Amino acid sequence: MKVKRQIFIFVIILFLITLMLIKINISTNRENNQKSINVLLVYFSLNLDKKGISVLNAYKSVLKEEGIPFKTIDVVELLNKNPKEIIKFVPAVILPDRITTSMPEDVKYWFADYVKSGGNIFVVYDAGVKDINNLYREKPLFTHITGVNYCLYKKFRDRAYSLGKFRFKREILKNLDIPPGKTINNFLSGYKYGILTYPVALNKIEAENINVLATVVVGNKQYVGVALRDFGKGHSFYVNLPLGFLKANSDDLPLRAMLRFFLHEVAVVPYIVNVPDNKGGLVINWHIDSSLDWKSIPMMIKKGYYSKHLTYSSHVTAGDFLEKPGDGLGFDACGKGKKYLKMLKPYGITGSHGGWAHNWFARKLKNGEFTREEIKRYIKINNECLEKVLNYKIVEYSAPIGVFPQPVSAQILEELGMVAYYYTGDSGSFPNKTFFNGKKVSDKLYAFPVMVNGKNASFYEMWKSGMKEEDVQKWLYSVVDFVVNRRTIRLIYSHPYDIPLYPKAIRNFIRYAEKKVIEKELYVIPMYAFYSYLNRFSKTVFAFVYRGDRLEILLENREGLNNIPIAIPKNLCRLKSYDMEDKHYYYFIIKESIKKFKLVCNRW
Repeated sequence: MKVKRQIFIFVIILFLITLMLIKINISTNRENNQKSINVLLVYFSLNLDKKGISVLNAYKSVLKEEGIPFKTIDVVELLNKNPKEIIKFVPAVILPDRITTSMPEDVKYWFADYVKSGGNIFVVYDAGVKDINNLYREKPLFTHITGVNYCLYKKFRDRAYSLGKFRFKREILKNLDIPPGKTINNFLSGYKYGILTYPVALNKIEAENINVLATVVVGNKQYVGVALRDFGKGHSFYVNLPLGFLKANSDDLPLRAMLRFFLHEVAVVPYIVNVPDNKGGLVINWHIDSSLDWKSIPMMIKKGYYSKHLTYSSHVTAGDFLEKPGDGLGFDACGKGKKYLKMLKPYGITGSHGGWAHNWFARKLKNGEFTREEIKRYIKINNECLEKVLNYKIVEYSAPIGVFPQPVSAQILEELGMVAYYYTGDSGSFPNKTFFNGKKVSDKLYAFPVMVNGKNASFYEMWKSGMKEEDVQKWLYSVVDFVVNRRTIRLIYSHPYDIPLYPKAIRNFIRYAEKKVIEKELYVIPMYAFYSYLNRFSKTVFAFVYRGDRLEILLENREGLNNIPIAIPKNLCRLKSYDMEDKHYYYFIIKESIKKFKLVCNRW
């Protein structure tokens, strides 16, 4: 019996081993016959402290919102892969700030082989400047590839990192997602602040054939800001800004713009497009906050500032006072202002402009006089008044005078069932799930950053700073052209009572936007409409998979794939049928309301 039992156990073990080998064989065959294209987002585990994790999450958030196929990978694991063999499946590698600061020495040889063989690397700020003992190197690991020595610690010590102003070369701005007005004399600028000052590294060029696309000005000296270089068959792209840190602290635009340029213009990777139908989009956000707007709204309708070809986001402060209870200067949406509120219904979506009394609410917030429950209470009664008159749920929000303490304000909006809000952080950027103090404030809400014209956003601010009407009109036209040409989404805002300051410029802008909408080049729709697309887009599971001589593009979304475009690089395969094309890509738009989709593209 004992011998039979041993034989039985042996047979079972042999059977299990056989199954395991079969499984491994199947897995290996699948791996050999089916490979997905992915951008690699690199980190080194020794750098993943609390701040490192926030930077990693910031990159992941933007890559996901941009529809990029990507994977995160520890650099130690990457060293175990043959750089020449993964080129086909890994068109680009990103080396972020902070989480790749210290790395093993062997990394520089791996990346040299990878780029020479045709790969593309994005080197950010302080990647590879330290060894695994956290000591500064003589030169960063990637100087021989980028051609820039961006760690001069041995020479300057604590002056090696400084604060500087970031200036783009004029000729490159047309290829970047840096919107008009976000620069002053080509320097990056911000709402209220003007030209911005950023953390930068002192550096020096140590090679030829470097295309410097931006410079950093520190005192009276200039250093490299952005550098693109050919290296063998591939390219390096170096940016002298802590992009992940900035994104993690409410400055989304630098990271998003640099990633889009690198991935779309340099590495040319496949992706799914985060704008519906591959069209640019614009939110026109009117803030209606006092009894002055009882005259403004009828005027706007009569003179065509509210156009039936465009759908707006009009946000209303509903209370009957403005500065203090009893002053009678509020919009009074459920009283004297009711008929004017109803006039807005044919022209888009009405949202909430904060807590009942515009200036009073903003002042209380700014001075820290409200508890969390009081903030929520006044936003809630504002919403309830508007809902009573309009008979629909209020889902959009804009903060009076931009006072929006994070993350508590976003948390309150989420609790009230709201989904999108005007935001003075991340200025000039794409709608996104914003970060504050290293953390994403909400997994549900989308922030819609305001566009800026220098350091101004509203027409009143532009008038107060002395801007001429022709310059305002030029900026407004350029905003329309920017979102159309770059196929992106932006928000502009002002107040109805600002219109008389620039009546001709604003009227001409509305006509120009109408023209683009009629020509089907542009969407002018409310925040909620864009939110609906972006929220659905974020739930799409997709892959770009090689199978033999074919590239298969696979998408799945339980909420539907309609209006989602796919960007397919022309250098990967030949597509016979497509909806649009440009220098680098074919664009195929899914027009059916289906949940699964497959597109096959024959390789050259």
